[in-house]
Amino acid sequence: MKPKTNQLFIIISIFTLFFAPNLPANGISQGSVSEDYIWFVSGEGAAVAGDDKNPGTAEKPLASVQQALTLIRAAYAGERFKTATIRIDGNISYTESKPAGIALADFSEAPRYLGMIVVQGQGAYPAVVLRGSSDPRRMDTVDAGGNGRVLYIEDGNNVAIENLTLRGGRANTGAGVYVSGSRFTLGRNSFVQDNEGGFGGGVCIEEEGILVIHGSVKDNKAENGGGVALRGKAVIELYGTVSGNYAASSGGGIFLDGAEGIISGGTIIGNEARGGSGGGVYLQQKEAVLVINRADISGNKARSGGGIFAVAGAGIRVYSCVMRNNDSRAGGAAALLNASAVLHDADISSNTAVNGGGILIAASFVSMSGCVIQNNSVTSSGGGIFAGIVDEVPAEIIMLDGEIKDNEAEISGGGIYVMNSTFNMTGKSVIRNNTAVNGGGIYATVRDNINISENAQIEGNTAKNGSELFIINNTNYPLGANPADGVYKED
Repeated sequence: MKPKTNQLFIIISIFTLFFAPNLPANGISQGSVSEDYIWFVSGEGAAVAGDDKNPGTAEKPLASVQQALTLIRAAYAGERFKTATIRIDGNISYTESKPAGIALADFSEAPRYLGMIVVQGQGAYPAVVLRGSSDPRRMDTVDAGGNGRVLYIEDGNNVAIENLTLRGGRANTGAGVYVSGSRFTLGRNSFVQDNEGGFGGGVCIEEEGILVIHGSVKDNKAENGGGVALRGKAVIELYGTVSGNYAASSGGGIFLDGAEGIISGGTIIGNEARGGSGGGVYLQQKEAVLVINRADISGNKARSGGGIFAVAGAGIRVYSCVMRNNDSRAGGAAALLNASAVLHDADISSNTAVNGGGILIAASFVSMSGCVIQNNSVTSSGGGIFAGIVDEVPAEIIMLDGEIKDNEAEISGGGIYVMNSTFNMTGKSVIRNNTAVNGGGIYATVRDNINISENAQIEGNTAKNGSELFIINNTNYPLGANPADGVYKED
């Protein structure tokens, strides 16, 4: 016999009361695929005080993000849903006392816990969004206060932050955010800033993790990877900004150790690698590849490779990029050592160095098309480009077209300095209006192989010796129709 309608309603109500997951009473929004649930957390400065004994509704918010995650995990175990959003109001801070007297590189004495916020457990959570206020006049924060890491993500979880700042982290790896085998998205109007670590001051990605940046990673510090550090089969997609970060050694902005980087419309500005290489980006190992589709890499500093430094088989592919006002001792905009680069439509301008104002190429292969290397300067040689041999491995440059112009070297090679290497200048390539004492356009040393096509132009350069070219007797240089004059040969 079928139950009556009112009896069925009573049975369903009792089941819902005792067996349904603990979800906020007033925090549900309808998603296109499934319901998305919202928990509320309030900190300092919020209109309503938070308490972890509360259910996490707008009227009765929680005090900690971790408690919200505990409720989300319990709810998700009972009923699968697409996304859990944690709405954060005010400043959520770590309240225990900060340890004193800890040096930059010594994090072993910091509290031994994974982070203020920990998302771990395979399949334990839906996609999690930490969301602050959308009011542009305020910025909600999660602040570790120097007492450990801010956010820890592993086990294939997917976490994003929106309209929120993560700051005050301190840890050996990923002081702001550590990601292992998971995905982290830094949304627009979001920041990872003022964190301090060993490997990855702002963010560290490992174990095939993925980092997507639409917001900003700024003003972080580390030994390596001041802003972001990636290791192994990890990937960074940069659409936002990495700026003002500092590395005591290498990778002021980004450090790629066998990892992949994709920059599409992103900016890497004002970072520094004080004692090492790659003020903007450092990449090493043959698995490390940096692909740039529209980027601004400017105002960075390092000992080698002010903008970018690539080594040990790493590869760079540029399809559109501006690299300006970077500074280093070797390679103002970029330096390559046993690496490779394919450059298309790159504007490399107004960079400074001791050698290689624009690019320093050592034992590496570089192909250039549609590039402009201009207004760079050095206190020694190679105003635009410095190319040289390392451990009997020469550099090889193919200039398909483009311009090297208006660069200056205080000693040799205003446009390009070639040392025991190969330079092929083809198509409608132009080297013009560069200045040096020796070799205003090109300075070529012993055992160089210089090939210049008939359509290429070397003109209007200025030097005391060899306004257009300065070549050593052993240099293999077939003199073509251009230049007819301005060649200085030294036996």
